[in-house]
Amino acid sequence: MKMALTNVKSFFIAYILLMVLFSTLLILTSKLPSSIVREHIKASLPTLYSEGLYPRKFNFKLFQQDNYTDTIMLFEAASVDSDAAIHSALTNSIYKSSDFMSLTKDLDNYLQGKTSDLTEFQYARYWHGYLVVLRPLFLLFDYSKIRIVNYVCFFGLLTLLLYRLTKMLGVNVSAIFLISQLLGAVFFVPINLQFSWTFYIAYAASLFVLSKRSDMIYQKLMVFMFVVGGLTSFIDLLVTPIITLGFPLICYMYKNDNCKRKVVEVIGASFCWGIGYALIWGSKWVLVDLIAGTNIINDAISQMAARVSGTWNGMELSLSNIVYFCYKALDGQGLFYSCLIVAMMLIIAFFVSIRSKSAIIESCYLLLIACMTPIWFMVLREHSIQHGWFTWRALTVSIFALLLFVMDCCDFNVLMTRFKKPIRILLRK
Repeated sequence: MKMALTNVKSFFIAYILLMVLFSTLLILTSKLPSSIVREHIKASLPTLYSEGLYPRKFNFKLFQQDNYTDTIMLFEAASVDSDAAIHSALTNSIYKSSDFMSLTKDLDNYLQGKTSDLTEFQYARYWHGYLVVLRPLFLLFDYSKIRIVNYVCFFGLLTLLLYRLTKMLGVNVSAIFLISQLLGAVFFVPINLQFSWTFYIAYAASLFVLSKRSDMIYQKLMVFMFVVGGLTSFIDLLVTPIITLGFPLICYMYKNDNCKRKVVEVIGASFCWGIGYALIWGSKWVLVDLIAGTNIINDAISQMAARVSGTWNGMELSLSNIVYFCYKALDGQGLFYSCLIVAMMLIIAFFVSIRSKSAIIESCYLLLIACMTPIWFMVLREHSIQHGWFTWRALTVSIFALLLFVMDCCDFNVLMTRFKKPIRILLRK
């Protein structure tokens, strides 16, 4: 009973500290001189005009960039009223015309003071915590230079994480993690600011878990995942939030070989992450309603209902329809049958080279973590399908977990031995 009360107290203190910290940071950032910020944002417009809102790399849909959301971020950074810092920090206003695709022009007009044809839109249902980073950066750089800074910081953090993975968990785990990131086209992530935020949180949280001084007992992990969930809610715009849960959780479980009942512990830590994510997010709605006097709670709830709705563009989002949609998307790129063949070969190789049933039982917690992304996609079906061209990177959690599961459960010497004889026969023929 005493331990339970201590845990509740820890979560409560963490929640209060997060709310105070997040609110204070946003208000202080809003006090920065907006005139300098706007000058650097104005200097960013040529880049946005030249690239367009949705440029594609190699004309491939899954490599599409999201300059639209980055433009919204620039708009929010520019529209802050330093004389009304609290209100600006909570309401996050942008000004839009009726033309969805003219957002860059709308920003241009706003910066020139031409707002007669623009309508104020309050994007208050998110925290937009990235402004704590962006507004100080816009005191020094324009958008193009911030991208360069982002690239250097992003791959610097990734390199540090790979080094730590190699040192703490071995070169095989580090290589598998790198493979998962490459399959997620990680080299395109830092081009867009909005794609980057969750990766920063996931990498940093994983580094903390792997640090020598973070031999956390499970109760501390629960509080830590609560904080990570809250931080994700503070910064993210529903891009790939699940990676901030999956990556550090894998690192923790792999580092702590003495963990018992790993499946139960994964479920408990995931629950704490989810509570932190939902509680911090919902608290923003209450703050806006209490302080700014806007009815954001109803808007937020209606938007959430839309995100988990069972229809999109007139299509019922049943499991069969989603599978068919994915098939059409892959087949349209000529990838379906090659992916199917590779998947079948990997499944056959897995069953041929299984070490033992006990190895599968010991590693089944990895299968549970691998299921997190598909479950997230099914819960937020409308959002995941509509924005699948960037939400797909959440599958890097599944890839990382599945590859580790295969490595732990399979003996590849057995695989080579069993296939050596058929290969020799074929070569003789």
